[in-house]
Amino acid sequence: MVRFMSKASASFIMAEASAQAAFEALGLERKPEGVVVVERIPALLARIAELMAAGRTQAAQQAAAVAALQKAVEGQPDVDLAAIGEQLGPGVGLHQRLVPLRDMLQRALARQEPVVWTELS
Repeated sequence: MVRFMSKASASFIMAEASAQAAFEALGLERKPEGVVVVERIPALLARIAELMAAGRTQAAQQAAAVAALQKAVEGQPDVDLAAIGEQLGPGVGLHQRLVPLRDMLQRALARQEPVVWTELS
């Protein structure tokens, strides 16, 4: 797990898998401790906006696919919709898990404060 902190916002903890995905998607080097300097925040916010837009598009496509599938198999007794849903992807996407980090970065930029992180054992 990773704790994100800034003087501009309340700290929060991100689960390991989500933190790893966030670091990779944002191009941040994963270290036990790190800092995002204020000058880097606008670029990260732009990347998060791109990821969130793409994630919303993908989620809408998945929802449409699930709705179409439910309609197609309606009334068929041997269809396991839960198993099919698991194959379609995670219930909460990275675009949703990035919301607390986006909010912290926005507040940090407004107050000209860095954001730091530390791994929790």
